[in-house]
Amino acid sequence: MKHHNVTNQHPSERRPYVIPHLLFTVYIRKVVKKSYYKCWTDWFDRDDPSGTGDWEILYNLHKENPGKICPKPMDIEARTLSGLTVAAAGDVNTQLDPTVGFICKNQDQPKKMCNDYRVRFSCHPPFCGGGVCWTKWYDRDNPSGTGDWETLRDLKDMNPGQICDYPLYIEAVTTDTLTPAISTGENFYA
Repeated sequence: MKHHNVTNQHPSERRPYVIPHLLFTVYIRKVVKKSYYKCWTDWFDRDDPSGTGDWEILYNLHKENPGKICPKPMDIEARTLSGLTVAAAGDVNTQLDPTVGFICKNQDQPKKMCNDYRVRFSCHPPFCGGGVCWTKWYDRDNPSGTGDWETLRDLKDMNPGQICDYPLYIEAVTTDTLTPAISTGENFYA
């Protein structure tokens, strides 16, 4: 998944993010209030769907990646290797549980084959992947008129203390299927 890097721009040179029909999030280094400080681990992909399905089981991931996933994750996210959500990829009857992991059985799929997935878990530090954390998702504006305006200034005004002054990255996805903006074919501006 590609992210737009804004660290090499002076704040006065940054333009508003205009993202038609998309949800906006900011990838940040630190969060101002400790109560909002939780993060996502790195992505893990230990299995592929060549056997009975794609089994990204927490127990096995803990065993194969000691110290990289917290003992009791609060949440889990699964995406295909190309970045699609389970819904966008079209797989059905999957299990996504932070205490178990992610399970997609080939026999349950319309085409009898799951996509290949990777997972990450929401934890408290020090299990943050890459030394940075994600904020929660923000959706301030709806697409109308000239587009969907999810500007950093407006988001910070509406969510005081939750977004740092100089975010490192942003990620934008659709609100319905969480499809990455880069995969929609739409134009967006930074």
